[in-house]
Amino acid sequence: MDRQTVTYLVFFIVIALIIGLRIWRGSRARRLKVERMWIRPAIILTFLGVSIYGQPPPMTPVILAVLALVTAAGAVMGWYRGRMVKVSIDPETHALTSKASPWGMLIFLGLVVVRVAARMMLGQEHDVAGVPVAAIIDGLTLFYAGNVVGLQVEVWMRAKKLLANAIAAKAAGQAVPKELTQDHAGEKPHG
Repeated sequence: MDRQTVTYLVFFIVIALIIGLRIWRGSRARRLKVERMWIRPAIILTFLGVSIYGQPPPMTPVILAVLALVTAAGAVMGWYRGRMVKVSIDPETHALTSKASPWGMLIFLGLVVVRVAARMMLGQEHDVAGVPVAAIIDGLTLFYAGNVVGLQVEVWMRAKKLLANAIAAKAAGQAVPKELTQDHAGEKPHG
């Protein structure tokens, strides 16, 4: 095998391990801290900003408009993925947990595969059909960043609502089920 094939093979094995770990972690309920949900998007946006600042795409109005649209599309996809996340709360302790859906994880997997494949296939090219490769890679990166931010915002909004409802029910002395999921957050507790 040549050096480039070995590099690609190692890269795919590492990506497969990371994705496998991500899917395994996502399939279990994880503790959710509403007050810290801004950290992941902030880190991703910081790295994205540094990356784009270091190698900016061509600053033409068309490319900037397309990058903005791609970012918005990523946020919408993330919002959709966020709707698939099960958010639960223990009404007594107010401990929040989240559990990703298998469909949401498959969407994430698809995004990673497309992004990695595009980066590998376009790595040696300077442009594709007149579009600079840097703009294509930045578009995929912005789509991913928008996806993460959209997901976090959606889960954060639902978790905040669920927490506020549980606190209000407990303060009102209402009987609250042992575990309250987002699907039932708008309903009044039975008691």
